[in-house]
Amino acid sequence: MNQMVAALTRIKETGFTPSHTLDIGAYEGDWAKAASVIFPDTSILMIEAQAQKQDYLERLHQYKASTFQ
Repeated sequence: MNQMVAALTRIKETGFTPSHTLDIGAYEGDWAKAASVIFPDTSILMIEAQAQKQDYLERLHQYKASTFQ
């Protein structure tokens, strides 16, 4: 996770500020969580093929929506 945060931070330092982001292969949303902290204004769409992860990702989405709005 630390390498992921460091990489996203370096990207931000270049001036990149995405308005929309795709997390393909979201699994449990770890990348999306890190990206949402580093790029708080980005809208993230998480895509995950494993149906058993749907409830977890929906709860994560609901938590983020209630926390940041």
